Amino acid sequence: MQRLLTPHMMPYFPGVNKKLINLLKDKKYINKPAWVVALCADGKLETAIKRAEENINAAVAANDLKNQSFSYVYKVFKEHQ
Repeated sequence: MQRLLTPHMMPYFPGVNKKLINLLKDKKYINKPAWVVALCADGKLETAIKRAEENINAAVAANDLKNQSFSYVYKVFKEHQ
Protein backbone atom coordinates (compact mmCIF):
# COMPACT_ATOMS: atom_id res chain seq x y z
CA MET A 1 0.00 0.00 0.00
CA GLN A 2 2.82 2.38 0.83
CA ARG A 3 4.16 2.06 -2.69
CA LEU A 4 0.75 3.13 -4.01
CA LEU A 5 0.31 6.13 -1.72
CA THR A 6 3.81 7.56 -1.64
CA PRO A 7 4.02 8.78 -5.26
CA HIS A 8 0.81 10.78 -4.79
CA MET A 9 1.90 12.34 -1.51
CA MET A 10 5.58 13.06 -2.04
CA PRO A 11 5.17 15.98 -4.49
CA TYR A 12 3.47 17.91 -1.69
CA PHE A 13 6.33 17.36 0.73
CA PRO A 14 9.49 18.87 -0.75
CA GLY A 15 12.49 18.00 1.38
CA VAL A 16 10.52 15.16 2.96
CA ASN A 17 11.85 13.90 6.23
CA LYS A 18 12.23 10.44 7.66
CA LYS A 19 9.21 10.84 9.99
CA LEU A 20 6.81 11.15 7.05
CA ILE A 21 8.35 8.20 5.27
CA ASN A 22 8.01 6.11 8.43
CA LEU A 23 4.38 7.19 8.84
CA LEU A 24 3.61 6.12 5.29
CA LYS A 25 5.11 2.71 6.07
CA ASP A 26 3.23 2.26 9.34
CA LYS A 27 1.01 -0.75 8.77
CA LYS A 28 -1.30 0.00 11.69
CA TYR A 29 -2.70 2.89 9.63
CA ILE A 30 -2.60 1.21 6.26
CA ASN A 31 -4.22 -2.03 7.42
CA LYS A 32 -7.12 -0.36 9.26
CA PRO A 33 -8.87 2.04 6.89
CA ALA A 34 -11.83 2.59 9.26
CA TRP A 35 -10.10 5.63 10.78
CA VAL A 36 -9.97 7.27 7.35
CA VAL A 37 -13.66 6.56 6.74
CA ALA A 38 -14.57 8.14 10.09
CA LEU A 39 -12.44 11.22 9.42
CA CYS A 40 -14.04 11.73 6.00
CA ALA A 41 -17.66 11.09 6.98
CA ASP A 42 -20.44 13.68 6.95
CA GLY A 43 -18.59 16.24 4.84
CA LYS A 44 -15.68 16.50 7.29
CA LEU A 45 -13.10 15.98 4.57
CA GLU A 46 -14.52 18.74 2.39
CA THR A 47 -14.69 21.10 5.38
CA ALA A 48 -11.09 20.34 6.35
CA ILE A 49 -9.86 20.91 2.80
CA LYS A 50 -11.74 24.20 2.54
CA ARG A 51 -10.43 25.48 5.88
CA ALA A 52 -6.84 24.48 5.13
CA GLU A 53 -6.93 26.19 1.75
CA GLU A 54 -8.55 29.34 3.16
CA ASN A 55 -5.99 29.58 5.97
CA ILE A 56 -3.04 29.25 3.62
CA ASN A 57 -4.52 31.73 1.15
CA ALA A 58 -5.15 34.25 3.95
CA ALA A 59 -1.57 33.89 5.17
CA VAL A 60 -0.23 34.33 1.63
CA ALA A 61 -2.42 37.42 1.11
CA ALA A 62 -1.13 38.87 4.39
CA ASN A 63 2.45 38.01 3.37
CA ASP A 64 2.71 36.04 6.61
CA LEU A 65 3.07 32.44 5.45
CA LYS A 66 6.50 32.07 7.05
CA ASN A 67 4.96 32.66 10.50
CA GLN A 68 2.19 30.10 10.05
CA SER A 69 2.01 26.46 10.93
CA PHE A 70 0.67 24.89 7.74
CA SER A 71 0.76 21.94 5.41
CA TYR A 72 -0.15 21.44 1.79
CA VAL A 73 -1.35 17.89 2.48
CA TYR A 74 -4.92 19.02 1.77
CA LYS A 75 -3.98 19.18 -1.92
CA VAL A 76 -3.57 15.42 -2.04
CA PHE A 77 -7.16 14.96 -0.88
CA LYS A 78 -8.54 17.80 -2.97
CA GLU A 79 -7.17 16.30 -6.18
CA HIS A 80 -8.58 12.86 -5.44
CA GLN A 81 -12.12 13.76 -4.43
